[in-house]
Amino acid sequence: MLSSKERVFITLDHKVPDRVPMQVECVPQLVEKFAKRYGLEAQDLYAFLGCDLLIVPFGISTGFYKENSDRYINEYGITYRNIGLYTEIDRHPLDTDEKVWSYKPPKIDLNDIAARTNAMLAKYGKYV
Repeated sequence: MLSSKERVFITLDHKVPDRVPMQVECVPQLVEKFAKRYGLEAQDLYAFLGCDLLIVPFGISTGFYKENSDRYINEYGITYRNIGLYTEIDRHPLDTDEKVWSYKPPKIDLNDIAARTNAMLAKYGKYV
């Protein structure tokens, strides 16, 4: 049986691994239910499920499910609407051509991303 790392590299080399590498994401409510059912911390669920790729979210991808309120605006100026089980984009700061040219995105904290990546590798690296 291949490790996740071997499986992904074989796939990236256009060869056939023992199985297709997988990575899943679940809505927060499902993560909580699974974690509780299996006695896990929420952040451990994806490793427990055997995901071959674990995601370190950063930037614009962190806007979904950021707050548990009806509507909120993230640091990118995107307005999200919580519709129950899902969060969706309600308004976007780049909704006109003029806004695209004048938009200034927030600065990304590369040190934070590196620290979270290193923490994930330290915790889950033995599985790859």
